[in-house]
Amino acid sequence: MSRDNPRDIFMLALMTAAAILSVAVRHGKAVPLRHSLEDFPFQVGDWKGVDQGRFPEEVMKVLQASDYTSRRYRRPDGAAVDLYIGYYQQQRAGESMHSPKNCLPSSGYEVLDAQRVMLDIPQVRKQIEVNHFVVESDTNRQFVIYWYDAHGRDFASEYEGKAILVWEGLKTGRTDGALIRVMSPIANSTAKTDEVATSFARQIYPLLKDYLPE
Repeated sequence: MSRDNPRDIFMLALMTAAAILSVAVRHGKAVPLRHSLEDFPFQVGDWKGVDQGRFPEEVMKVLQASDYTSRRYRRPDGAAVDLYIGYYQQQRAGESMHSPKNCLPSSGYEVLDAQRVMLDIPQVRKQIEVNHFVVESDTNRQFVIYWYDAHGRDFASEYEGKAILVWEGLKTGRTDGALIRVMSPIANSTAKTDEVATSFARQIYPLLKDYLPE
């Protein structure tokens, strides 16, 4: 393999990163949640949630999450969002977080638009980068916001997540992480649904610190 070829250099870097990742996840230690995600509040501001039930065994075999919650929240004005939080206390081969950009298409959704944007969280005076997706299945269109959390760090990029996994796995032995996903059905206006999902995401963000380890 010629080191002068950019493609060969890239492949060498990719193989090296894969080898390091393999070492990191083998030596990872399990990190429990502060509280079970089943105890996540059902009342979030004006939003009232109900459980959507536990996933079937075949779904859990794919997800391999250590703990999760799946809820539907509604506001008095009729707005609705679906919240999924999946936590992995120890990511290993076959047990890492599943990206919605892969899972949604495999569930029958077509991705119509995908962006990364900065989300203001005024309650904690910070911004986080999140993914904005518009997806469609038959006549069902959904607006999606999702991001990841690892050791108190928020990020949108799966590649950044792998880098954090490698670094923290080697440095501290920690390979835990969480996926936070908010979905809201688009009835008429995508912009209005964006506002609904964004408002909900802002409200749940400060609550996550009581559940996810730093």
